Amino acid sequence: MSQSPPANAPSWDVFNVSGLVAVITGGGSGLGLMFAKALEANGAAKVYIIGRDWQKLDAASKHAKYGRIIPLPGDVTSKDSVKECVDYIAAREGYINLLILCAGRSGPGMGDDKSGLKTLEDNQRYLLSLDMAEWTDTYHVNVTASFYTAISFLLLLEAGNKQGNYPVQSQVIGMSSVGGYCRGLHGSFAYAISKTGVRQITQSLATHFAPWRIRFNALALGGE
Repeated sequence: MSQSPPANAPSWDVFNVSGLVAVITGGGSGLGLMFAKALEANGAAKVYIIGRDWQKLDAASKHAKYGRIIPLPGDVTSKDSVKECVDYIAAREGYINLLILCAGRSGPGMGDDKSGLKTLEDNQRYLLSLDMAEWTDTYHVNVTASFYTAISFLLLLEAGNKQGNYPVQSQVIGMSSVGGYCRGLHGSFAYAISKTGVRQITQSLATHFAPWRIRFNALALGGE
């Protein structure tokens, strides 16, 4: 069930996240960093940003407006590394209210010039030239790692509901894409298929974990 602010709430209150504790994977750059800055600017108590590049994480935390963006090294493709992040946050906060899964990769062929693919043979030759391991890694990072990261944070998300520090139920937000809805070769088949996977796993998790009042949603960003 959706939760909306009162009809007479001030417009600024729609964006007010005072007291919220958030975790963002891939938070050292790009969309993840944008989300981190926005949450902190609107009152989040703590925003933990997880990533493999310590320099990016450290730089992001130093540019925090209120000093509430906290860098945390971690690799979402490793269950052990994710568990270390969960344990670290559990020891310091005991709960979270929001998990945003921004860690991801674009996939093989995303930036290639495909204007020369005129014949069936051209397409076959090009698509077979793409590295199979990169295909697998795209799915592994964008879908599998997102799944295991979300599952790893479930108990902290449930604790966020019990904490009662924030008026909205705990939530996981995944990163899908308009590419997951496109037909044909738009950028990268591997990327598009992985983003379709994000959408499906989000729907499945949302239904499965509804009894625990943990919400799952996905953003489909992008455009032509």
